[in-house]
Amino acid sequence: MKFFKLRALFGLHTKTTFVKRRQALPILAFAISLISAIFSYSNPEKTSAAILKQINYQGRLTNLSGEAVTDGSYDIVFKLYDVPTDGTPLWTGNYTSANGNPIQTVNGVFSVLLGGGTGNSMDSIDFSSNTYYLGVKVGSDSEMTPRKRLSAVPQAFNANSLIGDGKINITGAPSGTSVNSGTVFINPGSAAANNTLMGVAVGGVEKLK
Repeated sequence: MKFFKLRALFGLHTKTTFVKRRQALPILAFAISLISAIFSYSNPEKTSAAILKQINYQGRLTNLSGEAVTDGSYDIVFKLYDVPTDGTPLWTGNYTSANGNPIQTVNGVFSVLLGGGTGNSMDSIDFSSNTYYLGVKVGSDSEMTPRKRLSAVPQAFNANSLIGDGKINITGAPSGTSVNSGTVFINPGSAAANNTLMGVAVGGVEKLK
């Protein structure tokens, strides 16, 4: 019986070993060492600038014996889910010869921007949840298990609370006359009749609500 291994390195060198049973798969087995998976953001001090919705993903592709695969092109499909198992992909990234952008390896090492390439845009995902899981499929093999949960980077912690240099520049133009066409549109799911939707204070002293 053959097995499929994935050794991963994330963040501050946290190491995890995954094992997956092989079924009727191709002769070549793969193992990927994930060097890093981080979000690429624009300068956090410029809050008016849009972020680059791509994930910088680097890894090392090896055979089952831990030896680097031969330098060349490899088809890899990445998927994002909001559940650790099963579920429907929220996003699929095809980095394959058929899509014109296979993964290139040198000594087994590769680097790719998830969200880049034809048909791989992540614009439909707002990353408003804290539960996103990345699935990886190499060649004709089945998807590796378990999926890896994505984590945040320091800039995301800052953006979560909108804490920065004290300036938030909103430059988008209104798109119409309806309330939801404004440059600033506040629309909570629910609120009591006397709840404040927006407040302004200076030094803790209320100015507007």
